[in-house]
Amino acid sequence: MVELRVLSGKQAGANVVARRFPFFVGRAADAGLRLEDEGVFERHFTLSFQPPDGFLISSERDAVTAVNNQPVTQTRLRSGDVISAGSASIGFALSPMAQRSLRFREAFVWFMLVVVCVVQVLVIYWLLEQ
Repeated sequence: MVELRVLSGKQAGANVVARRFPFFVGRAADAGLRLEDEGVFERHFTLSFQPPDGFLISSERDAVTAVNNQPVTQTRLRSGDVISAGSASIGFALSPMAQRSLRFREAFVWFMLVVVCVVQVLVIYWLLEQ
């Protein structure tokens, strides 16, 4: 998942999580992140996920988009990049991943170690009785 944080503009401080791609940003009603700032087009730019390249940003024709203050039409994004769309600035970051609990696996391993130790003690006792 990708987090977009509006750094400046009318919606400064807003966080949006992009879960489906392509993800549109602009003034349009169906945009994933709707911005009403000056200089923002209906569909200003699109975020897409391309497995070999990672996350790509594609600017719409005639829309001024910059990544880290460098004008772009299409480029690869990295976590921490700042996207400028019109007068708004947006921070791009990868969402933190939640780790699954490993309690069951750990308990199972400890249980099996106890079983192995008990079996070894029983085998030693059986051999000494012989």
